[in-house]
Amino acid sequence: MPYVQRNFIGEMTGIYANSQEGYAEEFLPDDHPEIQDFQRRYPIPDARPLTLDVLQRIEVENKKANENIQALGKLTLEFLNAWSTLEMSLGSLFAATLNHPQTVSRVASAVYYGLTGFEARIGATGSAIVQLADDLPELAEIIPAWMILQAALREIKKTRNHVAHGSITRIHFDGKQYVGITSPSFDPRIGRYLKAGSDPGLTAIQLRERINEIHPIYNALDKLNTMVSEYKRFGKETLPGTRVQLDSFLNHLKPQSTDSQNPSAPSPQLSASLVKRVLRHMENTKRKALAQRAMRGTSQKNENKP
Repeated sequence: MPYVQRNFIGEMTGIYANSQEGYAEEFLPDDHPEIQDFQRRYPIPDARPLTLDVLQRIEVENKKANENIQALGKLTLEFLNAWSTLEMSLGSLFAATLNHPQTVSRVASAVYYGLTGFEARIGATGSAIVQLADDLPELAEIIPAWMILQAALREIKKTRNHVAHGSITRIHFDGKQYVGITSPSFDPRIGRYLKAGSDPGLTAIQLRERINEIHPIYNALDKLNTMVSEYKRFGKETLPGTRVQLDSFLNHLKPQSTDSQNPSAPSPQLSASLVKRVLRHMENTKRKALAQRAMRGTSQKNENKP
């Protein structure tokens, strides 16, 4: 004794054992031609009994999925805490490039946190660093260091956006369970990733890898901050020591290139083009610094002439 559901042109689209208020309230007997035709076109599949092995496999998969959900919850908090530290390190570097070493001012911090969006903060910090190196040629090496950090910041920002705008999701597809931080479930890209056999989002293992990538980034930012601050306070004698400290953290940096649509995609190292730009800029800044030193030397000789 089914109740039927129809579309806007009157075609039957579903049958129910009980009345469904608002969309399936029409009753038809079992032997009605429309009911028999619908059941013939859309037969109910045969139910297959679950074996003990299948039940045990489902139990193991559910347990693993629940563990991954709990792990992702903890890792999300850990990632956001690390991101907060990274933001503070970048803000402190921005302030160090602008502040005078003998004054205490929060104007630079007010400007930094007044900028809307992380990309704007990266851009402002980069502009300040480039101008500082132009004003103080002995600090020319901060520019290639910043270029490496800038690349790393922009790559890890993609993971931050995915974590901030995604959600922990469990998806059943083709007999498998997927647990990860994904975009909303109605995003059609999820279906494409599943059909391709790949995870539709960040897994717990991948998010742990991203967290491990944040630490050397903000440590390198802090060392670049130290390099600038110590130079401003004590002069060029501080540069050899602070440069060694900065290089030790830059050598551990592995900026990742993440597929903006699928953050679980493979992550190559810094692109060859970026490395070439860094090396070219280092050479140009060294030449400029040498030229300016030569100009100052010539000027002093002319002044000493009778």
